[in-house]
Amino acid sequence: MAFHGGNDKANRIRRRMGWADLSEQEGFAMVYPTVINRGWNDGRENSVRYDRGEAPDDVVFFDAPLDHLIDTSVAYPKRVFVTGPSNGVMMTYCLMCDRAERIMGAAPLIANMSEALYPVCTPSGPVPIMIINGTEDALIPWGGGLVADNEERGRVMSTVASVLF
Repeated sequence: MAFHGGNDKANRIRRRMGWADLSEQEGFAMVYPTVINRGWNDGRENSVRYDRGEAPDDVVFFDAPLDHLIDTSVAYPKRVFVTGPSNGVMMTYCLMCDRAERIMGAAPLIANMSEALYPVCTPSGPVPIMIINGTEDALIPWGGGLVADNEERGRVMSTVASVLF
């Protein structure tokens, strides 16, 4: 399951990442969910998309399509992987914290765990992870701090702290 970044759409990540072709060649299913307001409610303390209390629960949103895929034998319960870039990574970390029992692994691309999620993350078990970040990224600081140098986008842990978590 691939989660799009903020201000993006599922069809764009599908085209850009090349996973659709790979899934056809290798015989696995890819799902690209899209959310309202073009951004995931990913647990950051400041959100440019929602006021507190009105944000949808996107962790619960993850369950419905996954249940359908499992019920229709498109996906296997112990073979679910999550990924995505940027805001999609923030959602990936939420799922690692809140739905560890439902995913086999995660591959965050271009983001670290948010500082707001870190102290409340209590996964039910370990989740294998592969993080892909750049040391010179102008939006997501390798060493942690403000996302895009903007308080409204929240703060992230360092890449090293995200790996060690």
